[in-house]
Parts: sequence; C-alpha cells; structure tokens
Amino acid sequence: ELFNICPRVVLSIGLLVSWVSGFNLDTRAPIVKRGDPGSLFGFSVALHRVDADNSSTTLFLVGAPQATYFDEPFLRTGMVYSCPVSTFRDDCKPIDVDYAIPQAFESLAGRWLGVTLQSAGPGKHVLICAPRFTHWEG
Repeated sequence: ELFNICPRVVLSIGLLVSWVSGFNLDTRAPIVKRGDPGSLFGFSVALHRVDADNSSTTLFLVGAPQATYFDEPFLRTGMVYSCPVSTFRDDCKPIDVDYAIPQAFESLAGRWLGVTLQSAGPGKHVLICAPRFTHWEG
C-alpha cells in the first residue's frame, strides 16, 4: 500500500512545483534598467541606501563583469553602475572604483569587476568583487 501512495505524492509535488515556478514582485510597474550589449549588465544587483547631509537616497548597484572601461572600447574590465530607483531604463552611471589603485601595478583587463556586490547596510560600505583581478609589487 505504501508503494501505491508514493507515485501519487510524487505527481502531486510535481504539479505543485510547476505552478510555483517564478514571479516578479511588481508585475504592473517593474523597474527595468538597460546596459551595454555583451557587458553582462545585471549579473549582480544590490539595493543600497546612501545617507549624507541629513538625507538618504536608495539606489541599485548593478554589476556588469564584461563592460568596457570608460573610454577604452577594447578593455573589458567590468564595471559597477549606480542606478536610481526610477522607471527610466537608461539612467545608470558607472562608478569609478579605481581612483586609489596605482595603474602601473595592476592588470585591469579581464578582472570581472562586479561579479559580486553586497551592501553592508544603510550608509555603510559596499563590497565589490573582481575575482580575476591581478596585482603585483614592482
């Protein structure tokens, strides 16, 4: 009798799983952002709140591990973008995270910047990973 119940349970679970396949939190007014083709824009996304001067701004941080580096069309370093919470698709701005790194001692190409993003909380730091980044001492 146990063997007769098992196929029914498996079939019931299979039907239930097929009905619960996926969803969008807001189907009437979704927020859609667009990046450069081939950049893997949206590979990672983090919601972050910036607190400054008695005001706060909520924004999306979006990773694009194959994006080109600012004005260098052949240097695919990856980029992280700051996107306001809005209904505009093309309002994301690149964030320059390389201002503190000496350019002579690193390889920017192929570092996959933005593979992982994590906010430490409102008004705090953000973790941005580039797992293929190489840095060496002279």
